[in-house]
Amino acid sequence: MVVLLSYHSEMRKRSLPFSALTPSYATPPLTPSLYTVERGKPVQDARVVQFYSRRFTDFPRRVLCLMKISVNWLREYVAVPADPAALAAFNTTLTMAGLEVEETFDSPDGIALYTKVTPNRGDWASVYGTAREAAAGANLPLAPYPGYTSRVPDVTPTAMANSSASASVRVESPLAPRFSLTVIRGVTVAPSPEWLQNRLIAAGMRPVNNIVDITNYVCLETGQPLHAFDLQTVPNGAIVVRTAKPGETLTTLTFIERILDDTMLCVCDDEAPIAIAGVMGGDATQITDATTDILLESAHFDPLSVRRTAKKLEIRTEASYRFERYVDPLLVSVAAKRAAALIAEIAGGTVEDAPLDIVQTRFTPRTVVARIERIRKLLGANVERDTLIAGLERLGVSVERSAGAIDCVIPSWRPDLTMEDDIAEEVGRIALGYENLPETLVPVRSGAG
Repeated sequence: MVVLLSYHSEMRKRSLPFSALTPSYATPPLTPSLYTVERGKPVQDARVVQFYSRRFTDFPRRVLCLMKISVNWLREYVAVPADPAALAAFNTTLTMAGLEVEETFDSPDGIALYTKVTPNRGDWASVYGTAREAAAGANLPLAPYPGYTSRVPDVTPTAMANSSASASVRVESPLAPRFSLTVIRGVTVAPSPEWLQNRLIAAGMRPVNNIVDITNYVCLETGQPLHAFDLQTVPNGAIVVRTAKPGETLTTLTFIERILDDTMLCVCDDEAPIAIAGVMGGDATQITDATTDILLESAHFDPLSVRRTAKKLEIRTEASYRFERYVDPLLVSVAAKRAAALIAEIAGGTVEDAPLDIVQTRFTPRTVVARIERIRKLLGANVERDTLIAGLERLGVSVERSAGAIDCVIPSWRPDLTMEDDIAEEVGRIALGYENLPETLVPVRSGAG
């Protein structure tokens, strides 16, 4: 969960008193911590009221980039200790590696962590990304995520189905390098099972219904935002991904009419926008109790486009927060399959065999050449070659050895690793540990004058 301004600018403009606002968690990807009015739908769940009245008063009125993560959820992928003292040591290991654990707290799903997500590490804004970093920092085994493999290079076909008997998709902008839709029929919209509700509440989200909750759950788990449309509200199931036309508007899930411009990427039907790509869905196509068939969207959007649109519209959501920081492009199909399987299991739907998947740009891994002696010089430590390679490989970096250097193939979730100095920093963080780096005084030349 991302904790943002506790009193949303949209509400300030409408001069609503703070006492009139309640935390709204209507439908994904609405940011849980934005205080908005939800058309006569006050929070009813006593667990949520108690939990949020206690937690939100802790924060200053400024932007905080924090993630709430259930320890029980983390344990599905990495061995987090149960003993309080061992857990404290585990948290210290994470903090020293750069993923700062602000505090631990009790939640409906047991002990949970507040972790601080830095702007360059969008992969930390997920349970699996945090587990992966914890496994690397603490040198622990990492369980694989269902269906996810690091495909380097990306072998995703660029010519995949763009229409079926139920739906079609056309992408008209390069701002959506990949866009997929999965059709699921015969769902029964109902409350989610208690375990799922507890995990969402622990992460800072109010349970809504099983479909919405599953998209939120998979977003939190993988870091890949998802959105579900009611198929019956999309004429002929036809989706067009394009920039808005001047003067077009969309009433979003917060029941506010947004004025769009031609820089804003939108998901549209044949006539008009039905969602702001990577930011927020529209009111007219949201999941309701009457929904039986859905279109499940999973996409990779241009980070700068999402950031620009969110800033113009003064909207900050779980989805925009992640897309702005870059989402692993190889998660698109993985998250869609995970969510579709959960929907079929929990809501009783039937998944159509082949998703509609448009790949305009394949992911191409970056290779960074790092000299061993340069790494040692930057760190001020004579780190062993095998030690530094083992640390990088725990981070998912594929290493090819050469004389005096290493060729590092950067994984899809690490766009921040672009140069030799970045590799040295990762070696210092993970292979050695910041606390183990020697204290070295920088030599200063003395000169006349």
